[in-house]
Parts: sequence; C-alpha cells; structure tokens
Amino acid sequence: MFEKIPLIFQKCNVTMSDYIHFSTHLLHFYELRVKNKK
Repeated sequence: MFEKIPLIFQKCNVTMSDYIHFSTHLLHFYELRVKNKK
C-alpha cells in the first residue's frame, strides 16, 4: 500500500514536504488507533 502513495502524489504534483507532512499525520493517526485498541 505505502509503495503506491508516492505515485499518487506525483500525479497530483504534490511536493515532497507535503508528502512527509501527510505521512507523519498518517503514522500519528495509526499509532493512536493502535493504542486505543490495546
């Protein structure tokens, strides 16, 4: 799944900083969901 994300961002012409910003938010959201399940 994560390998496909860069291609989607390239097609949308999103900058690398935006991609990193989005990735950190996605990871943070994922961590919160994992912690809530424990």
